[in-house]
Amino acid sequence: MTGAFTGKALFGTTLLGSRGSKDVFVMHVTTSGAIGWAVRAGGTFDDQGHGIAYDGAGGALVTGWFSGEASFGNSSLKSHGDFDVFAMHVTASGAIDWAVQAGGTSDDSGNGIASDGAGGALVTGTFNGAASFGSTTLETVSRLRGDYDGFAMHVTASGVIDWARSTGGTLNAWGNDIAQRDEVGGFLVTGTFMGNVSLGSSTIAGQPLQINSFAASLMPPPPPPPLPPPPSPPVNSGFSWFTSVIDPSLAVVLLFACALLLW
Repeated sequence: MTGAFTGKALFGTTLLGSRGSKDVFVMHVTTSGAIGWAVRAGGTFDDQGHGIAYDGAGGALVTGWFSGEASFGNSSLKSHGDFDVFAMHVTASGAIDWAVQAGGTSDDSGNGIASDGAGGALVTGTFNGAASFGSTTLETVSRLRGDYDGFAMHVTASGVIDWARSTGGTLNAWGNDIAQRDEVGGFLVTGTFMGNVSLGSSTIAGQPLQINSFAASLMPPPPPPPLPPPPSPPVNSGFSWFTSVIDPSLAVVLLFACALLLW
C-alpha cells in the first residue's frame, strides 16, 4: 500500500515521522493481515504516494508527486517546479534502492504505475508546460493556455528513464493508469480528457465542456538506429604523397634523368 501521512504514524510496530506537511509511506501487509514493514519518503513540503504495483519479487514500484527537496532512501531529489513526478522501487525488505524524478517548472504528477516484467516500470500521469523525462523533453500541446497533457514513460530496472511519450489535445488530458501487454510488448493506458485528444496517429473527439475517458493500446518508440562505424583514416601511398609535393614539370625532368641513367 501507498499514500501519505502527517506527523507521527504507527504502521504495525514501525513508527514513522513526517518531515513536512505530508510524507509518502509504503507498507507491506502479509497474507495473514500483519504489517511486515513500512518506509517513508519525502521532504519538508507536501508529498504523496498515488500509484503502486508489485515488482514480481516481493517489492513494490511506486509513483506520485513531491515538492521541494525530498529524500527517497539514499537518493535526494529536488523538484523543478511546484510538484514533480517521482517513481521509486522498494525491495522485498522495505528498502528504497532507486528513485527518479520527471517534470518541469509547473505541476506534474505520477498517477499510475506497472511493472514492465524486467525489473523496470511503466508510469503514467500528467504534466504542464515543458517537462523533462530523462533525456526527453515533452511540451503540452496547448501550452499557452496552461492546460495539462498526459504522459507515459519507462524506467529501467536500474532507475533510468529511457523514453517518454505524451498524450495531448485541444484542452486538458490526464494519464490515470497503465498496464503491460505481455503478448505484444506494448502497454495499455487509460485516462481522461476534455475537447480532443491525440493518441499516436489517432484522434478522439470529446465534449469540450465535459470530462471524457479514453483507453488506448500504445507501443514504445523504436530503439534508435545503431551509430555508423567511424570512418577509416586515409591511407597515403608513397606515390600519391610524391606527386602531391613535387611540381609536375620537375617530376618529368627527374623521370627523364632516371631513364638516361638506366640507359
